Amino acid sequence: MPTLFFDGQAYQLRDGESVLHCLLRHQCRIPHSCQAGICQSCVMEERPPSTQLRKAQSGLSDRQQQQGAFLSCRLVPLSDMTIALPQRRNTWLDAHLTGREQLGDDFYKVTLSARCTWQPGQYFALSCEGQQQRFFSPIGSASAGDLTLLVRYRRNGAISSRLIRGMAIGDTIQLRGPLGNFLLDERDDGRPILFLGEGTGIAPLLSMAERVREQDTQRVMHFLATAEQSEFAAALESLGHHRDGAASFPRWLSPESIADGVAALGPLSEFVVYLCGSLSFIQHWQRHCFLKGAARPRIHTETFLDLSAVE
Repeated sequence: MPTLFFDGQAYQLRDGESVLHCLLRHQCRIPHSCQAGICQSCVMEERPPSTQLRKAQSGLSDRQQQQGAFLSCRLVPLSDMTIALPQRRNTWLDAHLTGREQLGDDFYKVTLSARCTWQPGQYFALSCEGQQQRFFSPIGSASAGDLTLLVRYRRNGAISSRLIRGMAIGDTIQLRGPLGNFLLDERDDGRPILFLGEGTGIAPLLSMAERVREQDTQRVMHFLATAEQSEFAAALESLGHHRDGAASFPRWLSPESIADGVAALGPLSEFVVYLCGSLSFIQHWQRHCFLKGAARPRIHTETFLDLSAVE
């Protein structure tokens, strides 16, 4: 079996075992979360890089790939590897809880004060002095200074329970970011936009729509959002304060009727499309928008990971 050389130690891999699972089995403290290759919190680097990394580099930037970065949860090595944690550009910072507003039974708008800048569509990692971390996309204006997060409270949630029940105003939580490359494409400036989101996946889309309105009040935008739980949509209704013509913005639709909302737009050949939701949601609507005429380079996607199963 291949051997991992990490932090001055050698670790024997089991048959079919990923890099991450091997290191965790040996009690190594490795940042991780989803273990599905989506959140990118378990990124490591091989030194020097080898060709076996390619199958575990999906979603990483060209620069990261050139530096030998890979998703440790996705790589099952075929040969010995010398690996290391990457040098983090974004170190952990203290953020202070400055506001908490209940939007519904389990939904809250949480405000954090932190000295950081970000772009609409990016997200931040939050941690409570440990290896567990969860990811949140800010809503609202990226120029506002504070971070406003949409948080669904879960009784056993590693981070949500602390934000909602375990912290007082003024308390601190660790923050790292911004992260991610789901950004507005400036090359498509002026084209009509379709924002299509599912559940809490609307958070980065809301901040993107805010930026578009700040830059061009005449830009044509259509914001369609869906939630399987009606109370969830009702809780978030106050976050969509823009108006697009005579319709409220965003426009909330049931999962069954959202196809009608997209169909009403006609051909999408001139549109820029931004999709954010679950993997199945992304796969379905990416194909649907392409078949309605949207060019593949103008369909931008972000999988919004639901960590309820592990919380």
